[in-house]
Order: sequence, then C-alpha cells, then structure tokens
Amino acid sequence: MFHTYHAHSLDQLAQHFSEIFATEKPKPLEPAWVIVQNNEIKEWLALKLAAHKGIAGNFRFIFPSEFLWVLYRECREGLPKVLPSDLNALQWALFNLFTQDPTLLDEIPVYDREKDRPQKRFRLCSQLADNFDQYQVYRPDMMEKWLEQKLITNNKNEQWQSVIWNHLNKEWQASPKTKNIPRRSQAFIELLGWLEEDEKLLNKIPGQIYIFGLSHAPKPFLEIISKISKTNEVHYFHRDSTVGYDSQDMGSLVEKWNKPEREQAELLRQVLKSDKVKVQKEVLSDPEVMQLPEVEIHSCHNKRREVQVLKDRILKYLDENPKSGPDDVLVMVPDAEAYAGVLETIFNNDEGEPAIPVSRLSGRNRQSAEHALAELLELLSSPFKATSVLQFMQLEPIKTRFSFSNNDLNLIEQWVYDNKVYREIGEQFNTRFSWKKGINQLISGFSMEPDSLEVYEGMIPFSGISSTEDADLVARFSSFLHCLKKAFEDTTNPKEPVQWLEVVHGYVAEFFSEAEDGNSRLHMLIDKLKQQVRFSKTQEVVTFSLIKSWLGGRLESQNSSAGRFGQGVTVSSYIPYRSVPFRFIGFLGMDEGIFPRKAVRPEFDLIYSEPQPGDRILKEDDTYLFLESLQAAGDYLHISYRGQSQRSDSFKLPSILVQQLIDVLYEGQTDSTIRHSLHPFNRRYFSADQPVSYSGSIRALSQQMSEGSRKESIDFIGSDFVLSKGDLKNKVHIHDLIDFFTHPCKYMLENELDIKNFNDFNIVSDREEFKLRGLERYKLDALLFQTLSRNESPEQVYRYADAASMIPEKLQGEKAFRIEKESIQALLEELNIRFTEEERSVKISIELEGIEINGIIGGVYGNTLVSHRVGKRKPKYEAEHWLKHLLLLEAGEDIEQSLFLSKEDVEIETLTLSSANITKNPLRELLQWFNRENELLDKVAFFVESSKKYAGKYLEDEDKADAVNAARSVWEDDQYTFSAESVDYFNHVIWRNKDPLAQNAFHENALLFWEPFLKAVSEGEDE
Repeated sequence: MFHTYHAHSLDQLAQHFSEIFATEKPKPLEPAWVIVQNNEIKEWLALKLAAHKGIAGNFRFIFPSEFLWVLYRECREGLPKVLPSDLNALQWALFNLFTQDPTLLDEIPVYDREKDRPQKRFRLCSQLADNFDQYQVYRPDMMEKWLEQKLITNNKNEQWQSVIWNHLNKEWQASPKTKNIPRRSQAFIELLGWLEEDEKLLNKIPGQIYIFGLSHAPKPFLEIISKISKTNEVHYFHRDSTVGYDSQDMGSLVEKWNKPEREQAELLRQVLKSDKVKVQKEVLSDPEVMQLPEVEIHSCHNKRREVQVLKDRILKYLDENPKSGPDDVLVMVPDAEAYAGVLETIFNNDEGEPAIPVSRLSGRNRQSAEHALAELLELLSSPFKATSVLQFMQLEPIKTRFSFSNNDLNLIEQWVYDNKVYREIGEQFNTRFSWKKGINQLISGFSMEPDSLEVYEGMIPFSGISSTEDADLVARFSSFLHCLKKAFEDTTNPKEPVQWLEVVHGYVAEFFSEAEDGNSRLHMLIDKLKQQVRFSKTQEVVTFSLIKSWLGGRLESQNSSAGRFGQGVTVSSYIPYRSVPFRFIGFLGMDEGIFPRKAVRPEFDLIYSEPQPGDRILKEDDTYLFLESLQAAGDYLHISYRGQSQRSDSFKLPSILVQQLIDVLYEGQTDSTIRHSLHPFNRRYFSADQPVSYSGSIRALSQQMSEGSRKESIDFIGSDFVLSKGDLKNKVHIHDLIDFFTHPCKYMLENELDIKNFNDFNIVSDREEFKLRGLERYKLDALLFQTLSRNESPEQVYRYADAASMIPEKLQGEKAFRIEKESIQALLEELNIRFTEEERSVKISIELEGIEINGIIGGVYGNTLVSHRVGKRKPKYEAEHWLKHLLLLEAGEDIEQSLFLSKEDVEIETLTLSSANITKNPLRELLQWFNRENELLDKVAFFVESSKKYAGKYLEDEDKADAVNAARSVWEDDQYTFSAESVDYFNHVIWRNKDPLAQNAFHENALLFWEPFLKAVSEGEDE
C-alpha cells in the first residue's frame, strides 16, 4: 500500500514520521530504508528524529539517484560499483568511439568535422555523455527503444543520437569486460520486471519504506516505488505548498510557482493508478490560511554591504527573539566561493560589535587536498611565475608535506626576490630568471666561498645561507622544486588517459603526506576514474591540457557547498537546504539574471527541447526552490540583491521572482525595498531610537564624521608620551646613529614600536625590470666603485652584473651598464687626481655620553674622508657623511676635511667639509639627543630635508617665520611633489593631526644638527 502524508511543514512531517516509525516496530536488526533528497535533508531529519526519540539509529538513508542500483544489486550482488554507463566512463567511451570511427562525426549536424581536433571532440563527448546520462535517468524507455531502432519523438536530433547510442552499445557488447554489465536504462527495465515476478527480491526489501520530503523525483523512480507499493508498505511524506493565503494575488503567485509540485503530484497519481496501487492519504493538521513570515527586501551596492546588512538584521532578530539562536538561521548564497570569505570575516568580527558563529563554508575548500591537486595541475600548465609557485606553496597540504612553516615561506620568498627568480623551471641549470638557477645559487652559496666577482657557469653563489637551519630549508625547498620539475617533465608528451591518471597518482604521492586524509580521498577518486576510463578501451593519446580540464572538473565537484548544522548560522548555496525549516532565512545575491539560473544546455538536448512531467527543468526548479524557502521561513525572510551601482546613482533590478513577490506584497507601495548606503557609517543607521547597526566602532566613526571633527581623531602618539629608561641605549652601531638622524620617525617606529611600512617590503615579481632604476642602480654603482677602484676588469664586472641580473638583458643592459660605469670611472678619476693614498677603513670603538659606539667607516684617503654617489646629492646622504666625519674626529683620527663627490649630470659636484671650521664637535650633543628621555615628539621633530632648509634660511636672517615658510616648501606636497616629507608613511603616522614645523623642538633640532654642518662647509661651496 502507498501511504501519503501531507503537511505544509517539514517539522510536522518529521514529528509524524517519528510516531509512525515507533508504532510499526521494525525488526531491531534490520535498518529502516529512508529515501531523502540529499545529505542536508538526511542530517536534518536525523537530528529531528533524535530529538523526538532520544536516538536516531538503525536507519539506511538512500538518495533517489542511487535507489535503482540498491535494488538491482540485491539481485546481482557481484555488480561492480563503477559502471560503463557512468558519466565519466561515457565521456571516454564516446571519445574512443569517434576516434576509432571518425565518420560517425558526420552523423552530427552540429559538429564541423573539418575543424575536428581532440579538445573540441572531447567537449562534444562531454555534452553528449551528459545528455545520455540524463536520458538514462529521465527517459530510460527511450534509450531502450533506440536499441530496437525505434524513435520516440519527432525531434530532428533524436535520429543521430540514437545512431551513436547504438554504436556505443555494440562496443560494450563486443568487450568481455562490459558485455554483462547493464546500462542504467537496461537495469531500470529489468528491475521493473523483477519487481513484478521475483519474490526473492521482494523478500529482500524491507516491509516498510519511508520517503521523506522529496522536492523532486523522476518518473522512473516513481514507477519503481509504485511497483514496490503493490507488496510492501511505502510511506510518502510530502511537504504541500498548495495552501490558502489571505491574499488572492499571493495564492495565484504560489500556484504559478508550484507548477513542478503539481505536475509531480499528478504524475505520481497516474503511475499509482496505472499499477492499481491502493493509496491511503492523510492530511495532517495545517492552518487553513497560510501566514507568511515577515519579509524584507534590501538593495545594496556590493556583496560586502549585503553581508554587513544581513549581520545587523540577524543580531536584531536574535535580540527580539531571545529563545532563538544562531542555529535557527539559514543564509543562502548563489556562489559559495564568492561569499564564503566575506561571510566568515564579517560574522566573526567582534571588534566593537557582537560576533556571530557561522558554519565554515567554501565552494572550493582552498585548503583541501582536492583544491591543492587542482592548483598543481594548473601550475604545471603555466609558465611557473614566481607568485604562482609561492602561492601554491602556501596551501596547507603542501606546507605539511614539505614541513614548511610560515617563517620558512617568508624566508624562501626573500630568497626568490634576492636571486631574481621570475618564471620557468629552466631548460638549463643556469637559465636566466628560472627556478633552477635560483636554487642552484642557493646551494652553491652554502657549499662554496666564492671570490667577489667570480661567476660559476653563469651563476652567482648566494651568500645569505650561513646556518644549518637555512641549509636544511634549502634542502626542503630543493626537494619541492625537484618534485615540481619532475611533475612538469611528465606533462610534456601526450599519453593515454589511464597513463595520465597513473601520473596523477604519482603527483599525489609526491606532493601530499600519506598521513593526510586528503591523500586517501584522492587515491580513491583516481582509482575510480581509472576504472571508468578503462571501460572505454581508449588507447588514443591526449595532451596534458585536455586531461587537466577534465580532471579539474572532477576535483571541483568533490567540494562541498554547504555548511553543517549545529555550528552557528548555517550557510549554504541555494540548493542543499531547500524546504528545510529555519526561523530566519536570508537570501543573498538575488540579482536579476542570477536567479533563476540560466540552463546552459546543448541545442540537441531532447529533455529541454520537449520537457515532460517529472523532468527537472532548471528555471522551473529554481522557482519552486524559492517558494519552498519562502514557506520554510518561520519568522523572517531576508532578501538582498546588488541593486545600486557603486559608480553612479543608477538602480538595478532584482531577480524576476523578487519582482513578482514585491508586486504582490507591496502593490502600489513605493517603499517596498530598503535601499542601503554604500558605507555602513551613514548617519541614518545610528540616528533613530532603535539604531539599525550594532557596530560600536562604526557608530563612533559615523559620529566623528557627522561632526566633521577630523581634528578630534585619536592621535597615534600623545604629546606627553615619554620613552622609559629601559628604551634607552648604552651600546649602538654607527648605522643606528645614521638611521636615526636621517629619519627619526622611521627609526623610532621600527626599532622601538616594531611598526613597519608594508610598502617598503620586497615584493616578488613575475617579470624582470627593463630599465635600471632605484635600488638596483644603487647596488650596481656600489659594485662598480668597489671593483673598479681595485682595478678589476670592467668586462668581468659586466659578466658578474649580468649573471646576477643586476642589469636588464642584452642591449638595454649593456647601455645601462656603460652609463653607470662611465659615471663611476669619472668619480674614480677625480679621486686619483686628488689623492695618491690607498683607501683605508677605520674601526670605530668609542664611548661617549655613556654610549659605546662601534662600527667601521671606509672611504678614508690619508687625512680625508670621501663619500660618493652617482645621482643627486640629497640631504640624507649629506647627513650620513657628516656623522661619519664627526665620528672619525671623536675617534682621534687626523681628518682635515671630508669630500662628498656626486655626479648627477656631466659635471662632478664636490661638497667639502673642513675640520678647521668645526670649533666644537657636536657629536656629544647629538648623542644626548639620540638617547634623551624627553617627550618622543620632541625627539623626532627633525626631518632631514625640511630641517636643513629651515636652518639654512634661519641662519641667513634669523627670521623664524621666513625659515618655517622655506621649510614648508619641501615639507608639504603639491601636484608637482610626490616625495614630500609630510606624506612619508612614518612621518604621517606620528604627526597625524599636528604641525611639526610649528613645534619649538623642530627649531632647536634643526639648528643643533645642521648649523655646525653649514658652518663646516668650506667657503665657495654652494649650499
């Protein structure tokens, strides 16, 4: 008998199911068969049954798609789980069929055989296999009629598809491996006969079968259930959406939307009637008139604002409904991958607002083994750009396999930057910019002690590997690159599909730890795919590109697109939780054109061309899904869409379903949609007695902006902030002094507060520079000066610079090298004219003002200190030169003068500082400034360029106002100045909302440092 139970609520159906199951008293050792739509309904029902009974065990949950094979295997126990008619096997069987007999392609009017190539042919096979797979589920009788040379429709595309299906079946029949394995359509026909005649099969089926909450079932499934109902008790629990509403318009809309349900019910009635099955119908107590939940429709500018608005609305709901919790909330999104990150970030944010626990969701779990393997396949078909490889190494399975910590990866990234690795594995061990060259330079740097300009086979051994820990990391990094190189070499030659899967098996073994759960999952998946491919008997070799596209699709399908119950707010894509009741349901991304989804089907799809009751048509199914979710919301339905442009005032429409709902619920009203501002700190979210937003931090920002009080923003450092004695130093290196006086704000933030400017970090690039600039130019100039002053050969220096990729390639590099070489040679010639002594370095070790100062100062020729630079002589370089001069004097060196030679254009400019003009060495006072305990702002009120400008002007006429104006000309930025000191990151952080040039400390510090310098400049110097 067929028992039907109808209720509007799945909760009520679950309660009734529990009661019936308890009265039926099934055999204690025999699990009850429960057919449910998907895994999410299975979990929900198990939780409900456990809540009703105290335990939910001894159930065998079965999905409709697998029910046929569950029954079929009761008669044929040896039937393999992997079948020739599975979708993946079908694809390769068709590919092999067309490869063996290309004339069959002439049968297909939509395919141009003259343009045939493997990739195009395989795409056709994928479409055709998907069609045949759907036909076997929804039209098994048609597939079997084709084998009898009979057509079912008048569609022009049926004839050629039947021809291909017949050829495919002949191939299966001709092979001993597949001859006795049934097609799904064949299994269906045979099963219907067995259910009529085979008592052994009927005795193996439990006496009671439960079908719960199916949103959709194909006709063949209903026919199987109908046959079973003739001898067994089938309990069919159906959620009925056809209930009354106060509004006639709403009733009409529901009737329009629930077309699939009505067709399904009529189809079931006809099938049961055809089999003369006794039907017992029970309508559970439902309200005569359906009450809709509270519905709100929100228009936002982007996904982030959608999620922010949703969070505030959930918090408000939980505030107003204290008996509800996060587990009572469902959030549905169109694209799990697109929304997962922003949902987790905003919902988990507890800074100034309550956090909401949310189920972890990712359409593609970016730390899963499946995702890592898919990324590896993509990487192997790429040019191995530096950023791509480093990003791949960040994946958790790869970090685990090669024991990479985050610190390890940061160090490797620095090595990649230093060794100029941009792309390609490398054909040779020293291929320019390649990974091979990079790792070989790391290894050779640890094992060799090269001379300064020695080039080994076009490589420069890297000198930064000094510890055993670094050497161990190099070894692991080398192992990773070796695996990557070997994997890449495997992709170069075409192979048979099974051979490719064997190769991928090897990838899993090489790149994934055996202890990882993902390792075994991948091996199981690949083994299954190999079995399916072997059914095709294809020996056609295919490229890695083809196999990568196919396998990538299989890996992506393994990822979940739904969160789990009991972990806070449940987050899911639109499909899994349809019809599951929640107190609060949120629909995000309901944009026009996004939902209902557009079916992308080939034009020769017979199901979409001529749909029948029981077929799953995407547009109609999505419409019914929306209705189910509307009716599943107990208290509140939240709908949002991206309805406003971020760049203009234009509006966008929501989904057509939302438009239809608005027309019914808000007929004639203009305020049907809540339109949100682009930013969450808009005043309207906080001005009402009951504010819309729960974020305290955003409230503070809104209040601050509404009052126009930027001056009242919190200072980073208060004017009375004083360094403790523990922060003072008693031992420093020369470079500490140079770093402090050339940029006090940067020095204090980096060294005392550990605050960095991320813009200063070295960023790995995927392409080399085509011009010599910035730091690379400085490094080349330093190399040229050092080597040419030792009379090294310019040719040897060029070979070194070229091997180290310090200069661009070929002619551009030769030109850049020549220009820098000539400038350095000019500086050296000037030095040779002025000095006959050899350059020497002076070791500094002095104690002054309780501070021990150590370091080495080079560039000393006789009694003269010489600094040099190709390019403009900026105040920061002058400050460094001045400090070295003072340190040498304090160390007792007989320094009569110091010279700063610079060559920006053609002429060499010389700055001369005379020791005779230094009446008192200001180093003692500078050290007191460096180590004093006064307010930090006073200590850092010094900006090397602005302060020099101030001091120079003030010493001219002793007018502070004029001096400040002069300083402002270099301090403040304008449309022509992009490197002004006021916009410097560190200066801005400390001096935000303040005018440092108005501080008395600025005046004192400028004169303390620059006045002795300016007086030391020899007469005739242009300062």
